[in-house]
Amino acid sequence: MASSDCASPPYIGKKATIAPQLSAALAARGWTPTQLVEPFIGMGGFSRTLGIPVIGNDADPAISAFHNLRQFRSELLKMGCDDFFAKYVDADGRVEPHTFAVHEAALQQFREKFINTPVSPAHLNDPASQASLLTGAICLLTKLQWSFRSAFWNHRSIDKTKKHSWSGGITKTMGDLGYNFVWNLSWEDFLKSEIVQRALRDSGTVVYMDPVYFGTNGYYYYSIKVKPFDHDALQATARALSAANIKWMMSYNDCAPAWKLYGDQPWCTVRRVCYSRGPLVTSTRKVESELLIMAVFQ
Repeated sequence: MASSDCASPPYIGKKATIAPQLSAALAARGWTPTQLVEPFIGMGGFSRTLGIPVIGNDADPAISAFHNLRQFRSELLKMGCDDFFAKYVDADGRVEPHTFAVHEAALQQFREKFINTPVSPAHLNDPASQASLLTGAICLLTKLQWSFRSAFWNHRSIDKTKKHSWSGGITKTMGDLGYNFVWNLSWEDFLKSEIVQRALRDSGTVVYMDPVYFGTNGYYYYSIKVKPFDHDALQATARALSAANIKWMMSYNDCAPAWKLYGDQPWCTVRRVCYSRGPLVTSTRKVESELLIMAVFQ
């Protein structure tokens, strides 16, 4: 099937919006990373733009499931997206709110199932586990699109006279992320792991952190509530990375608590980056800001 016959959804994730500014900041510091370590990978909006190997992790098992299916079991993910499209997208290219509610409940059940059993490489080789991971991944995509009101499932460019497949859209839009297995650990355990510790000894490694933001509720940004996120512990980790001359950068929401933790510190720099988001109509796009924090070596 030609790619022109496939629905091609837009990429999910806000970091794609500020990726050019993040890349420019790396260049301004003279950092040319050969690999990226990302403890909070989310949908990979920044790392996917770099074209270098990524050692990724996310505490949300649904995010880990999505990336690993896409990387190692892409046919399953394509089939799952096609199945969703066939079952739930109506003749006008829309999905009923009831469908999103059902998928959100299923996503919560999936996350609870994997709270004490992180997603592992073994799950990718077990048919029963593969089916469970696929459920989590599809429900995650559905949840994200309902939350952000974007046009992934409900895009208006669908030509219903054509035979559609999501197989082209998923791969074409996401691109080759260069990931290995995306781990499903707490950010603390991930940074302590042998694979990350080995990577940190390489001068070409940069750690990029996009943590749970101040004001969000719970440990996972995408809603599951396990424990409050420890912003102070993350600040202590960033300080320790600077002391060890390890390159790192971080994006945070622009708010007083973040400035309090990272402003006027000798081991990092903080600056505000602005971007616009919303409908592609100039008068309605909203200008927002985030903080870009980078290591300083003493």
